[in-house]
Amino acid sequence: MGKGNIMKEKVFSAIVEYIEEHKYPPSMRDLCDLTGLKSTSNVYRYVHILMDEGRIESDHEFGTPRALRVVGYEYKK
Repeated sequence: MGKGNIMKEKVFSAIVEYIEEHKYPPSMRDLCDLTGLKSTSNVYRYVHILMDEGRIESDHEFGTPRALRVVGYEYKK
């Protein structure tokens, strides 16, 4: 698995774990902090890839804060 795929999976895991803990999605800055990425543009890139793969989605325009949803994932309440 290449470095890009590893980071993509790290971003995906961070989204899932954040939602499980906080009950709402992380911001792009939260994802930077959680993954160690220094730039929100890098996070946006991985989020776009995950959206293109159909693993996450949003009901709002891309970039709307805290609007991410993990497809097919049921969170513990």
